[in-house]
This record gives sequence, structure tokens and C-alpha cells, in this order.
Amino acid sequence: MKTLKYWYITAVRKGEWKGCIAHGIVHGHQRLADGIKIHTSAISTVTIVNDTAIIKTKNSEYYCRLNEAFFHLFDEPGKRYFPNFEELRETYERRLEVPGQRDGVLIVLDSEAEYYYIGATFRCGGENIEIRIPTVHIGTFCDSVLIGCLTGKTRQAIDYRYFPFSDRVEFYSWTNELDTYITNAGTKKMKVEVKGQENLIEPGCTLMIPGTKDRGGDGDV
Repeated sequence: MKTLKYWYITAVRKGEWKGCIAHGIVHGHQRLADGIKIHTSAISTVTIVNDTAIIKTKNSEYYCRLNEAFFHLFDEPGKRYFPNFEELRETYERRLEVPGQRDGVLIVLDSEAEYYYIGATFRCGGENIEIRIPTVHIGTFCDSVLIGCLTGKTRQAIDYRYFPFSDRVEFYSWTNELDTYITNAGTKKMKVEVKGQENLIEPGCTLMIPGTKDRGGDGDV
């Protein structure tokens, strides 16, 4: 059975042909390796059975769990396959919420996602800011992922940056003041290096690195 993880649908135009295709991380394909990002051929139909969207093309059928959809990447033609798109998004989109009550940062990663990135959210001075799409700088040897913002209320600069190496995530910029939580949303262990220390995060688990704000320490791990 072919499946797509972290999937979404967009329109595409090739010459005179115009239609929609699905994008995602494939598993169970007879000709493609598990865990690579693909796009399908033209979509013929999309149906929903329980919590799964079944996307049919001319030669294939892909099973796509709704709670693994990247709703923020659908364009308007892609959304039209789901008359209740906003209701589905409200029900199934991954919630990004910083644990606890203090100001802090949640970063969600998965070794199968593009650049390992799923999403991030910041809580600072009562303001909550989500970043579903990071900034990516294309490098000569390795790209880098930038996650940050300037908060509207406190005007605090929040800046996290990492290299998505083939065997690990290595942060090279870090906001020391804030409690930071890194969640492994995948099914495989992940190596995450922060300030020179390597951490192994089990699937479904969260690494918490305390910040220096209101603690009096340096926050190093």
C-alpha cells in the first residue's frame, strides 16, 4: 500500500495540461525507496475514508492520513478537493503549543520531513507566534534552516538556526533566554546537537533545554 506522509496538493501546469498533483514523503512504492519526497502524477479523484484521504492517479492509489497533512501548503485548487477543508484543518492539523506556562519555544522535527522541519511556535510576553514554513538558506555544502521572529509586544529577537546534516540536526544559533523544547515527531531516533552537546531524542519524546530568563544561570546544556 502506497502512503504519503506530510502531504499536500497543489495545481501544476505543463504545457497545455493543467491539473493538480500531490506532494509528500512516500512509503510502500514498488519502484521508489521509502522516505523520499515525491510528487504524484495528475490526480483523478480524492476521497476520505475515516481519517484517511485516498488520492487516486491514473496508475496509483495513495493513502494519506489527515493528521499528517501539511494544510498550510495547500493552494486554492488543492483545497477544492475538500469542500470542508477548514473544518478538516481545525480537526487534524498538528497543534503547536509550548508546554507549561512560561515563555518558551517549541520546535517539532522528524527525520523524514524535508529539512527535518515540522513546525515551531514561540510564546513571549503573552504573544504566541507560529512558524509553519522556515527560511532556508541554500549552502555550498549544506543548507541551513532559520527559525525566528521579532515579537510584536516585547520586541524580543528570537533566532534559531540549524544545519540538517544527513545523520543529525546541528544548531549553530540559539536563543539562550527562553526554555526550548524539541520534539521528535517521527518514528526513528534523532540526533540533535545544541551548543556542542549531542542529544538523542527517542520517537515521540521531547528534549527540554532550560533558558536563562528569570533563572540567573547561563542555560547551557
